[in-house]
Amino acid sequence: MVREEDKGLILKGIDFALTALGQITLLIIV
Repeated sequence: MVREEDKGLILKGIDFALTALGQITLLIIV
C-alpha cells in the first residue's frame, strides 16, 4: 500500500519532472 504522503511526493515529483521537460522543450523549440 502507498501512504498518502508518499502519493503526494510521487505526484509532486511527476509534476516537477513534467514542468522541467516542458521548459526544456520550449528552449529547444525556441
